[in-house]
Amino acid sequence: MVQRIVKQIYEYFDHNYSEQMEKNIQQYIRENQQHKHGVHRYSLEQFGLNTDDVNEKFKDYC
Repeated sequence: MVQRIVKQIYEYFDHNYSEQMEKNIQQYIRENQQHKHGVHRYSLEQFGLNTDDVNEKFKDYC
């Protein structure tokens, strides 16, 4: 998926998308997997917040 998006961007700007570029992207994806260093989980409470307060503050955006 990432390769396809990068290729579309290159084509949009009329740049050459080479086989080497494809290999570089594949290598980067292999070496930089999501959650490679663990998963970070955060909660509102960690920041002194709660769901009701956040919902109230952002109600005009929902």
